[in-house]
Amino acid sequence: MSKKKITLDLNVPYLEVSGKQMVQGDRPTTLGQALGEWLPRSKSSDNSIKYTMWGIELYKGNPIELDEQDQDVLKAAMKELPIVALLHAQVLQQLKLAIEQAEKAEAAEKSDAAA
Repeated sequence: MSKKKITLDLNVPYLEVSGKQMVQGDRPTTLGQALGEWLPRSKSSDNSIKYTMWGIELYKGNPIELDEQDQDVLKAAMKELPIVALLHAQVLQQLKLAIEQAEKAEAAEKSDAAA
């Protein structure tokens, strides 16, 4: 896992099992909106401000920056929240992609520095 911060962008479609984008009311829903609604509901008082701020940013469609500790905090929050496995899996997939992108960027920086 990268030691640097990653940027987690969940402004991507929240997909049903069929592959169609979830709809809330009459509007398509993103992963950020779906998770953003749940994070502030966490029962963890240790991270309540962090969860609320992340929730607001994600709901608005903004990416959030996470260091390794924050990544673990987010994973723990998702385990304690009553979210469906479909949302959990899609968020973890985006988290994995963000980590891979950060690692590639870090490797490219090291390669450029060595050249």
